[in-house]
Amino acid sequence: MTLAFGAFVVQLDGYRLLRDGKDIALEPKAFDLLRYLLLHRGRVVSKQELLEAVWGAKVLSEGVLSNAVAKLRRALGQAPDAKEPIETAHGRGYCFRAEVRELDSRDVRVPHAPLLPRSTDPFVGRDAILDLLMARLGRAHGGSENLVVLLGEAGAGKTRLARELSGVARSHGVKAWLGSAYEHGGAPAYWPWIQLLRACHEELSDPVWRRHLGPGAWAIAQLMPELELTLPAVDLDTQLARFQLFQEVTRFFKSAALDHSVLLILDDLQWADPGTIELCGFVARALQEAPILLLATQRTGELPADVDTPGPLDQLGRLITPIGLPGLTEGEVSELARLVTGQDAIESKLVRALH
Repeated sequence: MTLAFGAFVVQLDGYRLLRDGKDIALEPKAFDLLRYLLLHRGRVVSKQELLEAVWGAKVLSEGVLSNAVAKLRRALGQAPDAKEPIETAHGRGYCFRAEVRELDSRDVRVPHAPLLPRSTDPFVGRDAILDLLMARLGRAHGGSENLVVLLGEAGAGKTRLARELSGVARSHGVKAWLGSAYEHGGAPAYWPWIQLLRACHEELSDPVWRRHLGPGAWAIAQLMPELELTLPAVDLDTQLARFQLFQEVTRFFKSAALDHSVLLILDDLQWADPGTIELCGFVARALQEAPILLLATQRTGELPADVDTPGPLDQLGRLITPIGLPGLTEGEVSELARLVTGQDAIESKLVRALH
């Protein structure tokens, strides 16, 4: 069944939410919530009914529901004081109020986004690699293919491609989080992993986050003092503490992947501290049978600051699947120039010069 309201099209069986023909990233529970409200539109659905129907739980914090409603409203562009499409019946539940029409499956044509005279953020020439990475993500739970390193020169578009992959993965119900190494030094050890854990904490409700964390996670607590966990401070430089940290991080993401497939992105691996790289290898080995893909990006074409210190690729060895990101072809440069300038065609001489 395909339903439409305003500029949105919802393919209930295909689990797709589109606006003007473009996929809107929506996590699975938020989509399930939208689906249920649409199927029961026009009436107030109680909070208890939603918790049982969508989460399958009779006893669950209402904060989980309100958090999902907030995410759904943001995806639909609903203003804070607006009553459509989702109205809050205070103390009772929620009601889908917008006018909904059912599209005939024989005549459904997902509308394409209107052509813009100027694209401010074009993305070209990477469809094949994006498809390859999505295929890797689909096979990540099969073992030995869960650590991919995207290699390319500075400015080749590694970070942009990783972020595009994150968006596409999320539209398929995958949890995707990103952490980046810091170029200029001064960042604490494990900085990319700290960013990944913080991104998880910001997105997930606190009860869910702590459930994934598990009891007695004192090592992760050293990385994230803002959690204010009443646990003893421990020096992570000791061998025992480092191993405990690695186990806790592995357990956390393994638990998170029980609900959804997970994409972890570690950007600019060439600047990562040794602990970050070692933890990357540990997680890759420990989670080969989990639906988790680790995607790292690394710059090529530069000499290391310390030629006597092995680089990340040398340290991770056979664990990685390297994928090179080449420059754009002349045809892709032409397409990029047309999108940036809004012109129908670019002179071939200029295209060659740009290329």
